[in-house]
Amino acid sequence: VAKALSSRGATIITGASPSSVARDEAGRVTVTLDDDRVLQSEELLVATGRVPRTEDLGLEVAGLEPGSWIDVDDTMLARGSDWLYAAGDVNHRALLTHQGKYQARAAGDAIAARAAGRTLDDGPWGAHVATADHSAVPQLVYSDPEVAAVGLTTAAAEKLGLRVRSVDVPIGNV
Repeated sequence: VAKALSSRGATIITGASPSSVARDEAGRVTVTLDDDRVLQSEELLVATGRVPRTEDLGLEVAGLEPGSWIDVDDTMLARGSDWLYAAGDVNHRALLTHQGKYQARAAGDAIAARAAGRTLDDGPWGAHVATADHSAVPQLVYSDPEVAAVGLTTAAAEKLGLRVRSVDVPIGNV
């Protein structure tokens, strides 16, 4: 992606962080980096992450803190509750649209099984769980070239004590 962006005229800066940002009277933005480089542009996009939008849902009724993430088990049942389920970004497990849909399917199946008095298949990769959230999340960045990944990074797998063999595979004319 860096090579493709560079070929289109973008400047890629790594290993530096902004130390100050200011807008002048003419509306231009100046960013000073911690290595003393100064960048100027018309606008600045800041992406700082996500926050749960749970402040006005009545979570206190379930003994949960409004405005917080909802901690769930693999069936998406909120910990400490026997009736509240949370799927999608609000549970902070895998913040991707398709994972929210996957979690909703697991939650719906678990709710239906519990309501019918059926045995819950809640072991790893069972019919009533979202096990992929832990180790097999597919993700894609719609860029040119596209970037895709499935599962843990090498560093994350090693941190879990897993034996890792990593292979780079070139794809297309990148």
